Amino acid sequence: MTEHGIPEGGLTWAELEREARSRLAASEVASGPMDARFITEEAAGFEPGEWFLRRGEPATEKGVARFDAMLSRRLLGEPLQYVLGHWGFRRLDLMVDRRVLIPRPETETLVDLALTELAAVEAATAVPADGSRREPVVVDLGTGSGAIALAVAVEHPRARVWGTDVSPDALTVARANLAGVGRPGSRVRLVAGDWYSALPPELRGNVDLVTANPPYISPGDEVDEAVTGWEPERALIGGGDGFADVAAVIEGASTWLRPGGVIVVEMDPAQVARARLRAEAAGLVDVAVHEDQLGRSRFLVAHRGAAPGAGWAAVEAVLSRGGIAVVPTDTVYGLVGRAGDEEVLERIRAVKRRPDDMAMAVLVGGIAMAEELAEITPAVRELLVRHWPGGLTAVLTAKSVAREGHVPLPVREGRIGLRCPDRAEL
Repeated sequence: MTEHGIPEGGLTWAELEREARSRLAASEVASGPMDARFITEEAAGFEPGEWFLRRGEPATEKGVARFDAMLSRRLLGEPLQYVLGHWGFRRLDLMVDRRVLIPRPETETLVDLALTELAAVEAATAVPADGSRREPVVVDLGTGSGAIALAVAVEHPRARVWGTDVSPDALTVARANLAGVGRPGSRVRLVAGDWYSALPPELRGNVDLVTANPPYISPGDEVDEAVTGWEPERALIGGGDGFADVAAVIEGASTWLRPGGVIVVEMDPAQVARARLRAEAAGLVDVAVHEDQLGRSRFLVAHRGAAPGAGWAAVEAVLSRGGIAVVPTDTVYGLVGRAGDEEVLERIRAVKRRPDDMAMAVLVGGIAMAEELAEITPAVRELLVRHWPGGLTAVLTAKSVAREGHVPLPVREGRIGLRCPDRAEL
């Protein structure tokens, strides 16, 4: 007989699973059928998908002993994930125990948001003339089991990921999980410390993405005992009224993110309005709130403002390779190419259906630049002062530097069109 009164002679795994269902149902475990299957598969050592092929096999003596031990723990209320000792998270199978929080589906959504935002940050970053791709820097604060940090490293082939945690026990679990991800693990560093204080100073102002699932439960909140009775309190209960850790993570982002970088934070839906205000007060921009699978406001996404001129730097990188960029000019988006590159200009004319003899406007940064390229009379200067930057294109007599090819510019019959777009954010 097993510990739970199950006869061992000729016992199959399917019979063990049925008995586990019965015992869990008697204890009013809501997830009993699922738990019974997971416990039996774990005891048997079955791989995913093997259950229906092998459930009729006789249970082994060691397997029955493992089954008894796990079922006893589950009947005492211990979460299934801790009973099994591991749990799936996106592409990962993570070791989990009472030293770390159980990875949850909501946090998988955080990783989705983080990867999407990181791709957008990279797309807006100027690419060097040699076409090489930089390695984005990602920081996961309060990494716990390493779920977020390792998922990003596995799913982004170039990300350099830092995971921080104040708990030595949590970092021990994270390192065990790091050892199991293979080659992507070489791009992950795990460091001990409280939030940003664990990071090396050279990362300050150079981080592309910050992720965090900080403690956000208020000490006075009523929480299911199945959570608070088993999971580490420090990873659940936030400082102060539960918002202090969320606030610290958000405020630090304005210092540690590089211009254009992004932070993605998970929190209690009741904290989202405060978090938005805190992000804006910290100088972060493009603050947005995203929902979890149940439609609850759960995630805050915010950016550090781009450095002045960063947009034009990215455009210049594209144009230097003979490309065409789409940029906001005044009230609409426009196509731009390097002045004097006839092949690029022909492509733009074709797209815009412009005749070959129609001059293209040259974008300039102001009147001083315009004076280098065209004759500016007092009347024209007054007009430009009044309307630049803006939508006015001035068709003027080109100076010799433009006409004679010292600067390769599109000049038609001695005249050149100049425009100063009103897009300071570029």
